[in-house]
Amino acid sequence: MARINTPRSHSLPPLMFLHALLVLGLVGLAFAILSGNIVLLAAIVAAPLGLLIFGYGIHNPRFAFLLVGLYACSFMTIGRYLYIDKLSVGVDVLLLYWTAAILIHYYLYPSSINLRRAINPLTLSYMVWMLFTAIEFLNPGTGGEGMERGLRTTITSYFVLYSCTSILTDNQKTLRQALIFGAILTAIAFIKLMIQRYWGFDAAEKYFLYVQGGATTHIIGYGNRYFSIFSDSANFGAFMGTMATIYSIAYFGAPSRRWSIFYIVVALMAVTGILLSGTRSAMVIPAAGMALYCLLCKKVQLFITTAFIGLAAFVFFAFTDIGDDNTFIRRARTAFRPSKDASFNVRVENRKEIAAYLAEHPMGAGINASIAKLWFDEATGTYNEGTLPPDSHYVNVWIQNGQIGIFLYVGMHAFWILTGSFFVLFRVRNRELCMQMAAFTCGIFGLFVSGYANDAITQYPNNIITAVAIAFVMNGPYIDRQLREQRAATSLPNTPQEISAI
Repeated sequence: MARINTPRSHSLPPLMFLHALLVLGLVGLAFAILSGNIVLLAAIVAAPLGLLIFGYGIHNPRFAFLLVGLYACSFMTIGRYLYIDKLSVGVDVLLLYWTAAILIHYYLYPSSINLRRAINPLTLSYMVWMLFTAIEFLNPGTGGEGMERGLRTTITSYFVLYSCTSILTDNQKTLRQALIFGAILTAIAFIKLMIQRYWGFDAAEKYFLYVQGGATTHIIGYGNRYFSIFSDSANFGAFMGTMATIYSIAYFGAPSRRWSIFYIVVALMAVTGILLSGTRSAMVIPAAGMALYCLLCKKVQLFITTAFIGLAAFVFFAFTDIGDDNTFIRRARTAFRPSKDASFNVRVENRKEIAAYLAEHPMGAGINASIAKLWFDEATGTYNEGTLPPDSHYVNVWIQNGQIGIFLYVGMHAFWILTGSFFVLFRVRNRELCMQMAAFTCGIFGLFVSGYANDAITQYPNNIITAVAIAFVMNGPYIDRQLREQRAATSLPNTPQEISAI
C-alpha cells in the first residue's frame, strides 16, 4: 500500500532569525565587494541556491540521489576541462549530504521512507568486508595513507552508498527513472565519442594525451583508443560493456514497442562504444553477461537464441580472421587469443612472483601497499627498484589483502550474483521486472568478470552503477510484491453489482 507522508509537528523559524540572516548576508556581500574577495563573493551569491538545493533534497531524497549520480558521472570531465585533479572528494561530500537528507526526511516524514530496506544481503555481506578491512589496519604494511583510504573509501563511502541506495531503490518508478538516466548518460558518452572519432580531440583532451601521458595507452600502433567523457578508455569501455548487457537483456522484457526501440537503440550505442574504446576486457562483459542470462532464461527459445549469438561471436573472434582489416576488430580479437598476446604473457609471469610472495604473507602487503621488486635494465646493466604491477582489480586486492582477502572479496561478489540469480529465478513474478532484474544481475556479473583484466569496476561512475544495479536486484522481490498488490487493488470490485457477481 502507498505510504502517506504525515509530517511531524514543527514550527517555522522565527521571522527575526530570517531577517538577521538576510542582514548578515548583505553585510558579507558588501565586505566581499569592498575587499575584492571574489571567492567570498561567489560563496555568498551561491548560498541561497545551495540552501534551496539542500532544502529540496530534504523534501525529496531521490533528488539528492540524482545529484550524487550526476556529479559522479561528470566530475572527471569537469576536472579535465578546468585542469583540476582530485575532484572525487566532492562525491564524499554529496554522500554525506544524501545521508543527511534521508535522515532528516525520515524524521519529518517517518512513514515515507523505510530505513529497514538498508538491511539486505548487499549491506550485510559488505559488513564482513568492512570488518576484514579494519583487521588489515593491523598489517605492518598498512601505513597512514592505507588507513585513510580504508576508512574513507571501504568503510565509509561504499557502505553509505550501498545503504542509501538500498533505501531509495524500492519502487518501479525509481527503477524506470534509473534506466532513463543510464540511457541519457550512454547517449552523451556516445555523442562525445563520435565527436572524438570524426572531429578529433579538443585542447583539454590533447593536454591529457600529450602532456599528462595519456597518449602512451590511447594513441597506439593500430589507431586511437577513445575515452569519451571518461577518465580513460578502459573505464569508458567497461561502462559501455555494462550498458550494452543491461539494455540488451531488458529488451526481452519490454512492455511495449516504444520501450523495445528505446532498449535496442541504447544497446547499439553501447556496443559501438565497446569497439571504439579499443578495450579488450570490455568485450568480456557482454559475453559473460549473456552466458549468465542463458542460465537464467526460462524460455527455451530465448535460451537457444542467446546461446547461438554468443557461440557465433566466440567463433568469429577466436577461430576466424574475418574483419582483420578493421583495426578495432583486430584488437578485440586478441582478447579471445590471450596466449598470442605479449602483455598477457608478461602478466602471467608477474602473477607467479606475486603468488610466491603472498604464500608467506596471507594477509597481503597491506592496504595501499605493493610488492617490491628489482628490475634489470638491459641498456645500463643495472638493477632499478620498483614494484610488481597489479595489472587488474582482483590482483590489486590480492596484493593488498592476501589470499584471505581475495577469497572474501570474490566470495562477497559471487554471493551478490547468486542472490540476484535466485531472486530472478524464484522470487520475481512480474515479467518486465524479472527481465530488468536479470539485466542488472548479468550486466554487473560481466563487469565483475572484467575486473580480472582491468581496474575499471572501482572507478566512477562504474562503482555507482554497480551499487544502484545490485540494490535494485536486492529490492526486486519487494518491488514485485508492490506490483502484485497494486494489480490486486485495481481489480477489486467497486459496485454492489460487481461484488454480487463474484
